[in-house]
Amino acid sequence: MAANAFGEKVVLERLGSRAKTFAPALGRLCAIDDGRALSAAFYAMTMMGPDADGAIPELVLLFNRSGEAIRLRVIEVLGAIGSARSQAILKKILKSSNARLRDKAAKLLR
Repeated sequence: MAANAFGEKVVLERLGSRAKTFAPALGRLCAIDDGRALSAAFYAMTMMGPDADGAIPELVLLFNRSGEAIRLRVIEVLGAIGSARSQAILKKILKSSNARLRDKAAKLLR
């Protein structure tokens, strides 16, 4: 993924404010069982910040069906998105029985 990060950043910069129209499609990439596609989608959503809000429904689905490692990554992405909706989800995660998930969400809400 690191080798492609520059290319992905250039694409996002060229899309500018239109990038948010692609957020739902990035979210749908989360359903593909391909670690590289998932990493690329996570990177793009992280770089987009609040413009990636449209991907949140798919991120929630991914969170609910994944193991801890992916859940921690989803929490990071939600924190980077930083929208009211992503913040509300992070607050819900604070009630998780998993201490690592709670701690990660708490750090991102500060």
